[in-house]
Amino acid sequence: MKLKELKLLVDQGEGEHIEFKRKARHPEKIVREIVAFANSKGGYLIVGVDDNGQIPGLKHYDEDKYVLDRVIASHCRPAIRYRFNLVKLSDHRAVLVYHILPSRKRPHFALEYEDQKWGQAYIRIEDRTVQASKEMVQILKRQRRRKPVQFTYGTNEKTLFQILEENGKITIQELIDHTKMQPKEASNMLIDMVVADILQVQAREKEDFYMLKPT
Repeated sequence: MKLKELKLLVDQGEGEHIEFKRKARHPEKIVREIVAFANSKGGYLIVGVDDNGQIPGLKHYDEDKYVLDRVIASHCRPAIRYRFNLVKLSDHRAVLVYHILPSRKRPHFALEYEDQKWGQAYIRIEDRTVQASKEMVQILKRQRRRKPVQFTYGTNEKTLFQILEENGKITIQELIDHTKMQPKEASNMLIDMVVADILQVQAREKEDFYMLKPT
């Protein structure tokens, strides 16, 4: 990647597919951004750029790269696929560009420390990285496996579609309130319908929305 290409990328600003970091401080937290991109549709982590789009670069870029490469290898499960570019601003300053590729091994998890057995899954929502709900984790797992889904069309399903026709979207709690289903039962039904390509899920920081998938 050349400097001109970097500037065009930075000019787009932070969003669903782009995240700026001024320095590689708290690399274990930066891993969350990387995991979120891998769990979503991929994206660019650009280190050496301010939130306002200024590009001061990094003075000790070799050290920052070493730290980030090490933490990506040790704090992401399963391993993340990415491409790396070093963009020189001068003889003494550079920007690190990590292009995180969309993954077939989702969900990926970020570990807070190297020997941690279980981590947290994250996803990208606009310009923010948020922890994935347990339903989103299950959806990512089951979409990867591509196993056929079977379910019956009963009273609860009929109520769900009526609500969707009226309101356009629904949360798990709203489904529980209208049907008196148990939380796990309601959760499983919505997950099944997303995996079956009947519904689509719109992740949100507090509670996910479920909507009919366009035909």
